[in-house]
Amino acid sequence: MTPFRSKAYRNAGKGCVCVLCRRETATDAAHIRLAGTCGMGTKPWDVSILDCCRACHEKYGNMNREEDAPDVLRGLVLTLMRRAELGFFGETDA
Repeated sequence: MTPFRSKAYRNAGKGCVCVLCRRETATDAAHIRLAGTCGMGTKPWDVSILDCCRACHEKYGNMNREEDAPDVLRGLVLTLMRRAELGFFGETDA
């Protein structure tokens, strides 16, 4: 399967509120790094990003620590919802 890569998808969160701390402006598309989705020289798919500020990106690192899972999952869902609102997933049923 070809990995999903999209500069437009990665950049869509720039200027939005960070999905983790909700205070700062999101400037980073932080990838969630899970076993089996990335590795040496292989980035995770772009669909696994969170729109976050630099401080949260540094705080959560690779976003793969178990204790961070609830925050990271919430951030992923909010990022996916943001992309859906921007039309990245096509038309939806109302």
